Amino acid sequence: MNVLLFGIILFVIPFGVQIVLWRRNIVSKTPKIIIAIFIFGFFLLGIINVLLTGYHLIYAGINLKYIYRLLHSYLIASSMFIAYLLTYTAIESDSPSGLILKKVEKYGMNGLPNNELKGILTNNNTVLERLEGLIRDKNVTKQNGRYVMTRNGRLLLYTILFLRSLFTSDEFRG
Repeated sequence: MNVLLFGIILFVIPFGVQIVLWRRNIVSKTPKIIIAIFIFGFFLLGIINVLLTGYHLIYAGINLKYIYRLLHSYLIASSMFIAYLLTYTAIESDSPSGLILKKVEKYGMNGLPNNELKGILTNNNTVLERLEGLIRDKNVTKQNGRYVMTRNGRLLLYTILFLRSLFTSDEFRG
């Protein structure tokens, strides 16, 4: 139980720091910053943990059980972090799925009319928000009124296409 608790704490504290930094607009809102916050948080909390409970290592010699528990806690926290990082882009902006679900919820038992659904799907706001994110992350640049893919953007696209090819043989409709 201590392993799970420490693993959750290892995730929650950097997550809380990230929320505070985001709300106050102290840092840019990019996945790289999220990774830096969590790595720094994991490192700092690990040092604090060793300092507070390091007597295991100093007085009793190297205690493998203590080290295994610590590694398991980091494994739990890292798994939670990776899951969060993968869903961050959907959380960051208004994802089409989120917009559709919100509209369906709004209409309740009456149901969402088909023409409303088409209006949501043709709304450019989600595409423009995502495009701003791609520009901010330096995957796309705007030159002379046109959007041009950068080297990082090409790498991202090829990664997406490769991963998609692992899961389905359907052609990417981009």
